[in-house]
Amino acid sequence: MYFIPKFIYLALKNEGYTVYLNHKRIIDYVEDSCVTISNIIDNFIQGEAYNIGSKVEWERDIKDYSDIILKSIGIDDSKIILLRLPSNHRLQCCFHDQ
Repeated sequence: MYFIPKFIYLALKNEGYTVYLNHKRIIDYVEDSCVTISNIIDNFIQGEAYNIGSKVEWERDIKDYSDIILKSIGIDDSKIILLRLPSNHRLQCCFHDQ
């Protein structure tokens, strides 16, 4: 996910960033995804649909990821802008610099 390295980079530079509240992501381990894709390739059946998904309980709010990053770096969230969008709003680009 592109937002994690961006949050880390900006936090390390002591710059703020915007966190859109109520937006969630599921992040899988790369190795797990590679094993899944490999299994599909090894057992591919033409015409079949293959859905690669994650467990709903792995879903986390974007703010949770931001909080983990800030805590790990040892800084507070005073430069973080928290923005709540309507639940029916679709972001064109999920994360913007200030």
